[in-house]
Amino acid sequence: MLNWMRPISFVNARVVLPDGGASSIRFAARVLDIDAPPAANDLVVDLNGAFVMPGLVNAHDHLELNHYGRLKRRDRYENASAWIDDLRPALQGDRSIRENTAHPLAARLFIGGLKNLLAGVTTVAHHNPHYREIGRRFPVRVTQALRLGALVRPRTSAGGRAWRARRRRARARERHAAKRPVPDPRGRRR
Repeated sequence: MLNWMRPISFVNARVVLPDGGASSIRFAARVLDIDAPPAANDLVVDLNGAFVMPGLVNAHDHLELNHYGRLKRRDRYENASAWIDDLRPALQGDRSIRENTAHPLAARLFIGGLKNLLAGVTTVAHHNPHYREIGRRFPVRVTQALRLGALVRPRTSAGGRAWRARRRRARARERHAAKRPVPDPRGRRR
């Protein structure tokens, strides 16, 4: 996510909350206060009654492929395979597609993040590798997958590695326990 040098206060806003609304919100990397006056050092933005709502989640995106423009060749596709079959010849023969592929990966990823942010999305489940270019200053939070409605950290995160290590140890303990002989109630091994 983007980090600002100083907090930002949105005033004259319509902040949507679960239990009603508020007229202002202060934030930096996180929300600092709701319905409070701006602090002395805040950057103050008058929203003139515009809405402030929680960010949306894009459950499936390929961030580096958002800069091509419209790639649809028909009005309606029955499934993704039909769209891919239609697109394959264009990938080889369409000059604008070839030219857009030449843009640096960092620029293509940023365009994908910015497109999502401008649409109100603050979290994206990216279905391609978690590229090094998706860092702390990326415009949206990027995850590798969404499972059962819960956001999962990128597979490269320390939290993800720790979780997988705990899971491996638990499975090893289960395998080891299954190999141990079951004691007889009378104290003899079976």
